[in-house]
Amino acid sequence: MQNVEHAGSGGFREMPVPPRNIMTRAIVVYYLHDMKCMISIFLLLGILAQEAMAQRRKPAAKKPNIILIYADDLGVGEVGAYGQQKIATPHLDRLAKEGMQFTKFYTSTPVCAPARCMLMTGRHGGHSYIRGNYEMGGFADSLEGGQMPLPENTMTIARMLRQAGYKTGAIGKWGLGMHFTTGDPNKQGFDYFYGYYDQKQSHNFYPSHLWENGRYDSLDNPYIYVHTPVNPSTATDKDFDKFKGKEYAIDKMTGKALDFIHRNADQPFFLYLPYTLPHVSLQAPDSAVQAYAGKFNEKPYYGNNGYSATKYPLSTYAAMITYLDSQVGIVMDAIRKAGLDEETVILFSSDNGATFNGGVQPAFFNSVAGLRGLKMDLYEGASASRCSCAGPVK
Repeated sequence: MQNVEHAGSGGFREMPVPPRNIMTRAIVVYYLHDMKCMISIFLLLGILAQEAMAQRRKPAAKKPNIILIYADDLGVGEVGAYGQQKIATPHLDRLAKEGMQFTKFYTSTPVCAPARCMLMTGRHGGHSYIRGNYEMGGFADSLEGGQMPLPENTMTIARMLRQAGYKTGAIGKWGLGMHFTTGDPNKQGFDYFYGYYDQKQSHNFYPSHLWENGRYDSLDNPYIYVHTPVNPSTATDKDFDKFKGKEYAIDKMTGKALDFIHRNADQPFFLYLPYTLPHVSLQAPDSAVQAYAGKFNEKPYYGNNGYSATKYPLSTYAAMITYLDSQVGIVMDAIRKAGLDEETVILFSSDNGATFNGGVQPAFFNSVAGLRGLKMDLYEGASASRCSCAGPVK
């Protein structure tokens, strides 16, 4: 596989071909400038699916496994390889350094649900069924209603790959319908699902429950309503601690992802991992936050701009991105240890640019790398992102 780097308007220039291993055979796609030159993840997955279908006629050929890791509100400048100076992302940095770098790639829509719908279906905003965060139900567990569901029998990339002989799994934030609707991922091509159906529930990283194939999976956390401001004049550590729990949803997701990989190691699989990091609320394990505490001149966030209050907003946000990076490393290590690195394609991307609320300070981190706009804006700071692809690409 060639290693190429964008060389301005003239296109790309060749770089040295890296060694053949899962960490170095990476494609990093950095979305900038030209929508006409957009490289579609769905198109790439579609090509892989067609390749897999063709291989049905070749019993000796093994279909490549595919893992798609989808970050939530990760800014274009929030990875070290692209200029981030304050947040550590060693695993993603290594992919960028040792892989291929492109400079023209955009998300389909700069907000959660429609971006996920378009990713799953390959349809742009003019043809996509879901074009906004159309909310159903409320925030309370008793009112959990999800978002507008995908219609019945929608052609998704999961359905396409399952038809090609893949085991399919989705672990993380779905946002395209509850299990009792037509949008249930188990009805849209996925053999297995674990995580949040409802995007509103995913505002809390310490939820009372997640879902596994339509079944309620209780976590050892109390119910937390994260959209509760703290009074700045009376706030104590106890007030901030009420937004913490015992079981971090991200850890549960990664554990289920490893189980899925091990369970399907002997057959081709497609694993969609839409992690909820670094979307607010600002919540991360104390050990992760302490790695940054004291490095920034920060003041508490009291929840006045939505989502949970936190004593260390800058440290917590940085910790969430580093924690996301660590999950990528865990998944890649699992693939290598299972001996699947020569037959697995791993993609990494984000649904849209950095956010503007919940205590996040994108200017402090230069989250959009000097571009204009944030999440929900129709500027490059909202739509420019990145995609990494590691694996036996030929």
